[in-house]
Amino acid sequence: MFKPIDTYLYAENLKKYGPDDSRTILEPAGLAEARRETAIDLLKEYHQIVDLGCGPGVFASRLFERSPHLQYYHGIDGVLEFVESAKARHMGNKAASFSHQEIEFVVLNKKIECVAALGVMSDLDPNKLDDFADLLTSLASRAIVFSFHDNSIYKGKLAAAFEISEVLQAFARHGWPNVSCYRAAPEDSLVICSVRR
Repeated sequence: MFKPIDTYLYAENLKKYGPDDSRTILEPAGLAEARRETAIDLLKEYHQIVDLGCGPGVFASRLFERSPHLQYYHGIDGVLEFVESAKARHMGNKAASFSHQEIEFVVLNKKIECVAALGVMSDLDPNKLDDFADLLTSLASRAIVFSFHDNSIYKGKLAAAFEISEVLQAFARHGWPNVSCYRAAPEDSLVICSVRR
């Protein structure tokens, strides 16, 4: 479902820049904070969140600071060094846990209130959009918050990009038609969506 990610690049960026620098997760410095805040505004009402592609734990820290209702957070990432960083950062936080796992193989014992998948569609095979929507809708009971690059704006070569309409249709086909989309800034190619049951 996903193109192979360069775990070595992410691990090296973590060593070089540290977990708090947006370059570690290949985010543009000027937009990284605005993107995080937009996503947190969409997630802060939920009590239980599974975060696919959690990174080194920086986003989880901000989410706990701004989410008074958050009782359970589980971050999953395919980069082992990110998971180790996140575990160290959240040591002592009984509401937070992290695991090293390939996102496309995630299975939960029960549906979780909200699933976050921020940044992971950059590595998605464009032909697997329906499979990705199926994965997210199979894991979430109430809401999904995810991001993707809008191909009408994004002109880069590193990340996959999608038409907004095709993303909305994929989730509608899976019984989740209520999608709201946001941008952290008008010129930002990244679209952050909230899907509610």
